[in-house]
Amino acid sequence: MIGRCVYCDGLLLEGLNIFEMFLKKDILCGFCRKKLKRNFKTFKINNYKVESYYIYNEFFSKLLLQYKDCYDEALADVFLYEYKWLFKMKYFGYSIVIMPSHKDIESIRGFNHLKLIFENMGINVIDCLYKKSNIRQMNQNFINRKDIINCMGLKNCKIGNKILLVDDVCTTGYTLKAALNLLDNGRRKIKIFTISTNIKNVNDIIDS
Repeated sequence: MIGRCVYCDGLLLEGLNIFEMFLKKDILCGFCRKKLKRNFKTFKINNYKVESYYIYNEFFSKLLLQYKDCYDEALADVFLYEYKWLFKMKYFGYSIVIMPSHKDIESIRGFNHLKLIFENMGINVIDCLYKKSNIRQMNQNFINRKDIINCMGLKNCKIGNKILLVDDVCTTGYTLKAALNLLDNGRRKIKIFTISTNIKNVNDIIDS
């Protein structure tokens, strides 16, 4: 039985060539998967290299919105599905530290969207950061997003010496900078990964 795409409900084989039909295993159809544009650029935040798998384009935005704000938990696996084994090998031995959502948003949503993605991959997540106020980055202009640095706190919990900071989207980098301010003690080995990156703001992140 041929499966169906978890996003558009089309047949999984749609949009695939003959080679891909036999070798490719996915939960998105070929048409939807190809709308996710691979990111081949890296950049730095506070001298830490940031890696991501996708460019934040219109389709990624719709997919993320459907997952986060429409509470479609079935989409949790689509973002890293193609790269989950590569991800687990590349960051083996690192503790995953996710960027926080405010508790009010999590209560309404019923799940932590980042935590669910990595737990479904069988990766342990350290939920050690919290937001002091319910500020949504997407609703702020570039200047006001700097305020996130003062709106994040660190919980009293055990954190390892090798950590991977993870976010869904990097637009200005201020959320990740706030996390670095709390976690970079000069002894930890820290890496940064975002599922997607808003490429048009990469130069601003490098220069800031």
